[in-house]
Amino acid sequence: MTHPTITEQEVLDVLTSYKAKNITTISVKNITPMFDTLMVCTGTSTRHVKTVSEQLMQHFKPRLPQKPHAEGLEMGEWVLIDLHDIIVHVMLSKTRDFYRLEQLWQTAAQTEETTCMNDSD
Repeated sequence: MTHPTITEQEVLDVLTSYKAKNITTISVKNITPMFDTLMVCTGTSTRHVKTVSEQLMQHFKPRLPQKPHAEGLEMGEWVLIDLHDIIVHVMLSKTRDFYRLEQLWQTAAQTEETTCMNDSD
């Protein structure tokens, strides 16, 4: 049984419908073979982080070959949801500010681009 691909827009729609804040999408296709897209968003409280995460998993569960996997759901400060081609991080603002995932991945993307450009010389 083939499962349709989940699009970034579909994930964005679910995140916005549950009032996730500051949603960022980063293409990581050229950095890692593990997934194509990284999405990071902020929840306003641990309960909000948990709710957004649970609803996201529930929404896409029928569309995935396996149940979506999540890490950190119990604590609710930072939840990672694996939607196969898309990885979603739902974080409290203070946690997001501390780890700065967007900066880490964007730096990796720039490094990869620079390396590829240097390899063509």
